[in-house]
Amino acid sequence: MERAARNIHDPPRRLRGIAKYVALQAAGVAPEDIELVVVRNTDTSENHAVVAVRLDGTWVILDNRRLALVPAREIRHATPLFVIDEQGVRQFMAPTANAQLREGIPALF
Repeated sequence: MERAARNIHDPPRRLRGIAKYVALQAAGVAPEDIELVVVRNTDTSENHAVVAVRLDGTWVILDNRRLALVPAREIRHATPLFVIDEQGVRQFMAPTANAQLREGIPALF
């Protein structure tokens, strides 16, 4: 019983990204400014979900494994696999190497 009560207030790690996504929607953040992103952590070889939010025109990442908002362009330990938003689920397609060089986009995110 104590464990069940604790789980209500402390959702399992795998649900925290989804909870953040839903909370941001409920708080009134525009749907086009929120994405749930399934990433492959290149350090641990594990997949997990993070939330991407557009803040003042810049995408930032909310990752329960870090205690800070990190601009998406600075993420180096994760490769995005899928994006989930109000339009549905899409497989992430990285820009070509030429586009990355031309636009200064980091290789991983």
